[in-house]
Amino acid sequence: MGPSYRNAFISSIKKYPKVNFYLRECHTQEILELLKNDLIEIGIIRTPFNSNTFESILLPPEPMIAAASDTFWDNGQKSIRLKDLDNKPLLIHCRYEPMIVETCRQSGFEPTILGKIDDTKTILLWADTGMGVAIVPKDWIGLISSTNLKYKEIDEPGLITGTAIIWKKNQYLSAVTRHFLKTFEV
Repeated sequence: MGPSYRNAFISSIKKYPKVNFYLRECHTQEILELLKNDLIEIGIIRTPFNSNTFESILLPPEPMIAAASDTFWDNGQKSIRLKDLDNKPLLIHCRYEPMIVETCRQSGFEPTILGKIDDTKTILLWADTGMGVAIVPKDWIGLISSTNLKYKEIDEPGLITGTAIIWKKNQYLSAVTRHFLKTFEV
C-alpha cells in the first residue's frame, strides 16, 4: 500500500477498533474473481480495470521508479530520464510490460528486458543482488529491507500507475465497508 492510503487504512482501523479484517494479497485478476464471485466486498488493485463492472475510488497516481544497486548509477541524481535506462538489464513486473515497452519505444529505444517477473518482492530482491534495474511503482519502495538498492524516480509521464479501491456495481455493501470507503473520499 502506498503512503497516501496506508494512512487512511490505519486511521480507519483506529476509528473502528472492534472491527476485524482479513487482508489477502493477490494478483489483480484473483481479486477481480473474488469480487465477481461475492467472496469479498472490496479490493485494492492497480489500474486499469473494467469500469463497466465495478465502482471505484481512484487513489493518487504513482510514478514508476528505477531501483538498482550503485553499479547502475553514474550520479547522485534523485531522478532519471527513461533514456538513461537504454542498454541496462531491466527487471519488470509482467503487468507493466506493455506500458514499459511502449514508453521506451516512444523514447527511441528498445528496452533490454532481462526478466519479466510476476512477484513484487522477487523483482526487488533480484535488483538488490545487482542483477539489473527494477522498474516498479514508487509505492513499492520499502517492500524489502535493503542496503544495496538506490531508487530514482523516472521522469516520464507515460510511466504512471494508479491504485483503485473497487467493488461490484449495484452490490450491497455492509455498513462497515461503507464507513471504510468514506475514509478515502475527498
